[in-house]
Amino acid sequence: MKEYSAILVDTSIYDNFGLKLEQGYFASLKQFKNTPIVYLIPDVIASEVTSHIEEKVKTTQNSLEKALKDSEVHKCLDQDSCQQIGVLFAKKKSPIDIATSQFDTYCDLVGATRIDCDDHVSISSVLKQYFAKKPPFGKGKKKNEFPDAIILMATEAWAKENDKQVIAIAKDGDWKNFCETSENIDYSEELPEVFQLLKQNNAQYPYFKSLFEALEENQADDFLSEIETHLSMQLEGVAPDQMADSFLYWEAGGCNGWMTEFSLTSNKITVIDVEENSAIFELSASIDIEVEGEFSLYAYDTIDGDHVHVGGVISVAEHTFESKLLVTVDGDLNAGIEELCIEHVEIVNSVSSVDFGFLEPDYSE
Repeated sequence: MKEYSAILVDTSIYDNFGLKLEQGYFASLKQFKNTPIVYLIPDVIASEVTSHIEEKVKTTQNSLEKALKDSEVHKCLDQDSCQQIGVLFAKKKSPIDIATSQFDTYCDLVGATRIDCDDHVSISSVLKQYFAKKPPFGKGKKKNEFPDAIILMATEAWAKENDKQVIAIAKDGDWKNFCETSENIDYSEELPEVFQLLKQNNAQYPYFKSLFEALEENQADDFLSEIETHLSMQLEGVAPDQMADSFLYWEAGGCNGWMTEFSLTSNKITVIDVEENSAIFELSASIDIEVEGEFSLYAYDTIDGDHVHVGGVISVAEHTFESKLLVTVDGDLNAGIEELCIEHVEIVNSVSSVDFGFLEPDYSE
């Protein structure tokens, strides 16, 4: 098995996990700080990720500003409160400043090594690769692959200069094709699997062995009950986007959900991070929720040319989604599962929307 000494993460992976840099998988990369394993961030990726964070900040700020204006119109808050919030909001930082600060703070947290691609690859060598249609370029229009080519060629040159073997994490066929021809970069599509690759010995802790055996033998009821408690608390009041069909025009009026059941879809345990008295590992789960949603219904008036309110309806929907769970445990990893307690459970891919089916007025009313 190859020994990797550097990690490269594609921008799409950051996006895939919601750009949550200081929690979950990305926060766990701090385990490699002050170790021989280098967390590599080329300037092109830094610019892309910062830009994507900036867009999220803009969207959030616009939503807050709209909510503040709506609260004034609908008298949700008194005038003094609205003015005080407005004063605070006026002092907000620009999206680019927030994004840059957030990314710089993250790089310090994990001890990332940032490199300038210009120092390792020339535009002429990139163009030579482009006209030769070599990976990551290929047939067809490949102008969008120029950033990827710069990143990968610069990383390869850096790896050769520093005698490093890099594991690159992406979900991109062009990255894969490039890595297949590279002597210094290998390809993976799963960030959690890379943690396992880099820290193979973690799975040998007695805790993980006893947990796996308990799950296999259906004797982990207390452990699963603790997981269920954490999930129930996190999903209490969950409010996903409301989706529905109707012959009428409808508007969502808010929703409230709760968990009804969960189960593991696999007994596989993927170790993410291990410290002296704590560990983070990944499980796969299926989660059932119920959500109660409110809707206002409107009929189109062909005479006046507007929509007329014809009532409201409350609908309850059941929804199942699958997600990875990041479980943090605290205690002696040389002990059995009964000796450790679960500190935190993070739902990696939480529910984003729920379909309430077909809506129609409650004619009984």
